[in-house]
Amino acid sequence: MKIELALLIIIFINIALGTNQYIYITPQNGNSCNDGTTIGGGFVVPVNQCIKINKYSALFEQNENNVFVSWFNDCSDHNSFQINNYTIDSCTNFILPHTTSTYLSTISNTGVIPPQSIVFQYYNQTEKVCSNELYKQYYTVDYTEKTFEYHIDYLCSQNQPFTYLCTRRGNCYSTSYQGCNFDKNHPYSYTVTC
Repeated sequence: MKIELALLIIIFINIALGTNQYIYITPQNGNSCNDGTTIGGGFVVPVNQCIKINKYSALFEQNENNVFVSWFNDCSDHNSFQINNYTIDSCTNFILPHTTSTYLSTISNTGVIPPQSIVFQYYNQTEKVCSNELYKQYYTVDYTEKTFEYHIDYLCSQNQPFTYLCTRRGNCYSTSYQGCNFDKNHPYSYTVTC
């Protein structure tokens, strides 16, 4: 009887602490989190599982009040080169390592992907197989990501996602997405939806 009671208490504590499987990083309007406008790039990432985001790998961990992001060169590397600490449900700059990219965001245990977003669903595959969902990276429609080298527009036309990339030399390319994809520009196989 004591063992059953102890197990019930442990289960209740885990439920009460709100241990969650995913962290939601929701982009906010460039200047404020107060107006409720979501614009930019966001993520839905698993907790306690190392994933590759762009060129680097990240491990998201959480407790009751904070999310900790450890960045690695590779998931097999056990020495993080950067650790970021974010307070849950606060307005913060989400930082990608070794870039000037920061996203004004809210980071929380719950959330939804904003309507009118282009969603890159990544799968735990390193070949053109789209099974075993891993994480999502999304961009609100009509958002433009700008870097020194290029800018990318994220667009939907007739419920079909596409990107429009222009280099600083003026070369522009349009890419539409259908079905399961795998290429050198993405760390895993992926699908893209509006």
